[in-house]
Amino acid sequence: MPDTLLAAARHEAAFKTNLCGSVVRDRPNGQELNADRKLMDLVTRALTATGHAALRALEVEISGGVVILWGRVPNYYQKQLAQEAAQRVEGVRGIANGLEVVCCR
Repeated sequence: MPDTLLAAARHEAAFKTNLCGSVVRDRPNGQELNADRKLMDLVTRALTATGHAALRALEVEISGGVVILWGRVPNYYQKQLAQEAAQRVEGVRGIANGLEVVCCR
């Protein structure tokens, strides 16, 4: 469900994508990068644990402990649920919710 055209416009060449479609920004500080990778895994698991298929398809970007959520969800409830699930993960310093609500009528 991720819109690859919109995602491409948002991301720079400095991003690396993992197998889940999640993104980690390269930084010279390897220790911070490892912490972000671990945090990305925890946030991705938290989104999956909600049980909503739309939340499993979201892109997760982490930079310095700040989580950025990208993608589309069918309603505002799921947008808020995704934000809350990510916020509950220990180590998250902030959330930027870039999710778009798209109704499928």
